Amino acid sequence: MTAAPMTLAELLAASRAFACREAIVATLARLLPAVEVKSLPGRIGIDDLDDKDMFRPPSIGVAVVRIRPADGRMSGLRDVPVEIVTYVVTEDGPYGEGGRLVYRDELGLALCDGLLALTELPEVARWGLSDIGMPEGAEARSLISVSSEERATAYHSVTWWQMLYGQGMPFMDMDSPVPAGATVRTILPGDPDWTPPPVPTP
Repeated sequence: MTAAPMTLAELLAASRAFACREAIVATLARLLPAVEVKSLPGRIGIDDLDDKDMFRPPSIGVAVVRIRPADGRMSGLRDVPVEIVTYVVTEDGPYGEGGRLVYRDELGLALCDGLLALTELPEVARWGLSDIGMPEGAEARSLISVSSEERATAYHSVTWWQMLYGQGMPFMDMDSPVPAGATVRTILPGDPDWTPPPVPTP
């Protein structure tokens, strides 16, 4: 079977990874109003740590960093696993009760714990989308702590996988009923070649 050429518009219409990322950003921004939540085009690098305008702690950056090969369906739709990473960026500040000074690592760990808790809630962790599975394999990690004369910043990450079900454009309609009078026979691997029965004469 030869794949047909696809336009960029068709590829954009078929993929849901970008929409998934934007839905996560919108949900986290609503649930964590004291934190700046933003979309990222990919993983952050060392150069990003020097960019003081990229993150305004406390903040969370969300990126889709991996897409695995999909499980295909007979209809042509695909179930696509995507890996999400959220970067948690914190610095020392008066975040505690009564304005208590909270150090960057304490706040970073608290935000990671909170994000992990959200990924366990079905009413939250589908991010308002349909045809998406629950997060799997969620974990938090400490990445790096950066100190300069201007500020001290800690970076953590929370990652997980989610399945985007039924992505793409179907090339056959699997939901329509079989027409009346139609003969349907499934030929499985190993079956002998099948020839249609003779047409009865009137």
